[in-house]
Amino acid sequence: REAHSNSFNSENRSMRLHVLVPLLVATVAASKIPGTHNMMCKAKLQGKDSLEAKAPKTQFDVKFRETCVAELFPRIPRALTQTLRFGHVRVKDIYTTFTKINNMIGSGPSKLLTISDFDHTMSRAYDEKGESCWTTHGIFEHTASMADLAVKLAALSAKYKPIEFNSSMTVEQKIPHMEAWWGESNDLIVAKGINRTLLEELVQRSNVRMRDNAPALLKKLEDAHVPLIMFSAGIGDIISVFFSQRLGAVPSNMHIVSNMMVFNNKDVVSGFKPPLIHSFNKNGKVVDKETMSLMSKKENVILMGDSMGDHHMIDGVKNHRGQDALKIGFLNKKDDLLKFYMDKYDIVIVDDQSMDVPRAIIDAVIGVRK
Repeated sequence: REAHSNSFNSENRSMRLHVLVPLLVATVAASKIPGTHNMMCKAKLQGKDSLEAKAPKTQFDVKFRETCVAELFPRIPRALTQTLRFGHVRVKDIYTTFTKINNMIGSGPSKLLTISDFDHTMSRAYDEKGESCWTTHGIFEHTASMADLAVKLAALSAKYKPIEFNSSMTVEQKIPHMEAWWGESNDLIVAKGINRTLLEELVQRSNVRMRDNAPALLKKLEDAHVPLIMFSAGIGDIISVFFSQRLGAVPSNMHIVSNMMVFNNKDVVSGFKPPLIHSFNKNGKVVDKETMSLMSKKENVILMGDSMGDHHMIDGVKNHRGQDALKIGFLNKKDDLLKFYMDKYDIVIVDDQSMDVPRAIIDAVIGVRK
């Protein structure tokens, strides 16, 4: 019985070698035909949605994929490739995404534009204990001295937020609800009669926090004179105060496109400047002419957002098509929306509160990390 088993195993190994050897020989031979190896690599990477080791079936497959990435995208440093292999990072289509990054590195920082949402994108969605961090509107929802305002804003959030993240509703169906939510919230804030000094105090005491490595990323962009459009459906004045307090000043390369408050002669909030910006109309239609001109002059775009509408932030900008931008989505504790985010963003970062991935990409485009 033992002899029979050994004989069977020997024959089985022989059969496997009989199949594998010709396959390997054919692969090597094909790789020597001009252009064939690149075609094989492209076929191997195109449409693949992950760089994780679990995707390839064999060690040979893993090595082949790594070799393909290195050969097809020679400008992309190995360190960046390794960063994109982290378990919390999902890449929609390796070939398309790496092509965008490779081209950006070749063009350099002078042709780069960055666009980022603020709430829960540049800022954290939750802290080290898993507790939710605040949004710019949220600073009014967590202030004991304005408990009546906080209760009203929280009630609006409970009513409208499920609609914002309802994957079965179309954007067109959601927009009237978002307009109502933002309009009613802004009216409540204005009615409270908040002055500029109190606003600055509220921001200082707030639990609005930047993601890990966000300050280093912002400095890198500013030093390289890469424009950063901070495109937010939050409150622009709070964003400005936040950066002034946390960084000492608003970065010189930053342009804030957001809902801006109007202050009267007593420095009290008396309204909001149009247009009303909510999570589903963040696109070129609400951008002022000066900012639009700046955005139109840049060839390459890195876009970062966390909402179901943030991937539209480049839409309507002259000389740009949405599919040409490198779109990075932050999925914060909403695992049921992964399929949607994978469809809309090139790279999805799942439940990670750092800027490590965008920084690694921008480091590669700008140059050596400082």
